[in-house]
Amino acid sequence: MPRTTRTSTDDIDDAADTDSPSPSPSPSPSPKRFRRGLLATLAALAIACGTLGAASILQGPKLEGSQLDAAAAAGAPGQQLRLVVNQAVAPVTSADVSVTPAVPFTVQSQGSVIAITFRAALDYATAYRVSVSHVSSPRGGASATLHAAIATPAFGFDYLARGTGTDRILHATVGSPTRTVVYEAPGIQDFAPLDGAMVVVRDDGSGGSRIDIVQLHGGNVETLTLPDEGRVNAITVVGTDILYTFTSAKADPIPQYDQTLFKVDLQAQHTSVPVDDLSGKPLVIDAWQPVPGTGSLLLHAVDESLLRYDPASPTPPVPFAYDPIMGGLSPDQKRVGTVDAFGPNSLDISSGVSTPLNVAPVAGQVPYADVPTPLDAGRTIVRLAIPHAGTFTAEIALNSTVAGVPTSKKLYAPGGPTPQIHNYRLTSNGRYLVVEFEPDYLHSTPDGSSVNRQPTSITTDIVDVTTGATVLEVAGFDGRW
Repeated sequence: MPRTTRTSTDDIDDAADTDSPSPSPSPSPSPKRFRRGLLATLAALAIACGTLGAASILQGPKLEGSQLDAAAAAGAPGQQLRLVVNQAVAPVTSADVSVTPAVPFTVQSQGSVIAITFRAALDYATAYRVSVSHVSSPRGGASATLHAAIATPAFGFDYLARGTGTDRILHATVGSPTRTVVYEAPGIQDFAPLDGAMVVVRDDGSGGSRIDIVQLHGGNVETLTLPDEGRVNAITVVGTDILYTFTSAKADPIPQYDQTLFKVDLQAQHTSVPVDDLSGKPLVIDAWQPVPGTGSLLLHAVDESLLRYDPASPTPPVPFAYDPIMGGLSPDQKRVGTVDAFGPNSLDISSGVSTPLNVAPVAGQVPYADVPTPLDAGRTIVRLAIPHAGTFTAEIALNSTVAGVPTSKKLYAPGGPTPQIHNYRLTSNGRYLVVEFEPDYLHSTPDGSSVNRQPTSITTDIVDVTTGATVLEVAGFDGRW
């Protein structure tokens, strides 16, 4: 009986692959071979992934990059440093984070991002070091310490210098002798920086104002339509809104608008709309104080009310206190200076409670104090007029009270034969005073502007609050930053 030899299908396929003498198309691989190859590939991938995962756990997380607008962080509190890690991380706490020099902060972590929010504005021209320790994978394994560096820029600002025939908006920076011309034109009354542009208030040729939005790169100019013939008293930009106060030129018997607050929404039709109070009437104000980093302002109305206002909100401004004069905002944004019939105060914004400022005698004389700016809960910067030889000496002092006893430290006194301080403001991080003064008010000459007229000799000093040193001086006024 003949023997029958049985050959498996796989053997036949293998033999066909090996013995085929011609380049004719190969038969399709068998399902078993395909499954074996696929399983082998998946196993190799699993081993590789497991090896990588194990290496990642053993080595710990690594920092891939960091994100922060350093200029914005020096200009306002609430800016966020984002650390991007190469893998998801376990929750990070404030105890794991170190910032040098010290700045108050909060921290959150989600996925592969660690977000550190600075609760105070950073200092200018300062190198910060941020360390986050005990950073590990949610699965455990080795931990790592992540390091990031922050370098904030020097303080820079724009200012207005009037000339003969042409006025100029210039930029200056602490530590640099360079003055850069940002924009120039005849009859500049006021201005406000805008991203990539400048909002410029100019003479309209008849003693009033016009508002131009000037593109700094390209030269396009848009002239806004004002609500009436008249003058712009003051202007600023908050977020995507232009705010200005306006007074009509004609009075019959009274002006239609008199220091009335208007808003121009740059994301809408660029139309001037009056800002109404809670009763639906247009607000009449004499001062404002932008709150950096928030998109809101504090307003001071002519009825002596202090109001909070968010231009992006449909809610009308809400009063929180009443005082005849509003001063400066503290760096922590919790207090604002005010002046009433009894003198200067530090007003708590959240509660509306005022703390009177007891001013210490200077050289045995009781000074006249006004326009305060709280520096913190215990210290206030205040402008003083000190009696001296039948006249007054102007200075800005740092006033504090310890155990009920006031003390006063001179921060700044302007130079010149008969100096007079016109205005001062504190940068939002509390580092510098920006002081406008006239060196010799007894012999001053006005610059001839029909609106916002100033002496031709007006000067701006930048004063370091810590040392009292004047670190920059420019011939001009109306500093904006």
